[in-house]
Amino acid sequence: MAVRRETGISVGSFAPVRPGIIPGGDPAIRRIESKKAAGLDGITSGILKQAWAVLAEPITHAFNCALRSRIFPSTCKDAALVIIRKGSGKDPTETKSYRPISFLPVLVKALEGMYNRDENPSGYGLVNVGKADRSTVDAIDRVLEWTVERTEKYVLGIFLGITGAFDFLWLPRLFKNLQSNGCCNGLIEFTRSYLDGRRAHISVGGELMSRTLTKGCPQGS
Repeated sequence: MAVRRETGISVGSFAPVRPGIIPGGDPAIRRIESKKAAGLDGITSGILKQAWAVLAEPITHAFNCALRSRIFPSTCKDAALVIIRKGSGKDPTETKSYRPISFLPVLVKALEGMYNRDENPSGYGLVNVGKADRSTVDAIDRVLEWTVERTEKYVLGIFLGITGAFDFLWLPRLFKNLQSNGCCNGLIEFTRSYLDGRRAHISVGGELMSRTLTKGCPQGS
């Protein structure tokens, strides 16, 4: 995870963000799915792609300011919350039968591209989530390959599922893990800024309800 040297929060070597090579610039804006749902601002990836020639410079400037100050834009932390039922067989009267999905502004996906374009060489080699050309099949193949290469008579696999993992994410542990994996203080501060003051908005019966999130990390964009 390398972040721009210009911002003072670099990890490894990285060129400053410039129009045209910004993660949203060419390649990341194009990589955002055109059908991706918009956030509260109503701006779709299609709008950004069509207007990028005009928007590239001001958006680049805004991203650089955010990274330089290590402050995540507050408007990019407001999520439109949609509740979906986990399955027809789930009890509709139970809270756990529903999954909250957060729709953040599409611009957040471009900002996210700054982090994902260059993989962090320490600690995340086995992580497939959110990576291009990586899938569950790749993870299974890697496990099978490791198993075949073992010289022991038995190989034991332990599969762990955590209920409500996103709901009960312990933020202090997250920051500690970032630090132990070699992330610089600036990057940790930027992440802390993103997780502080997040708000979720949901429309119920035509009325918009809002709440500030103090724990967890709702699934979504």
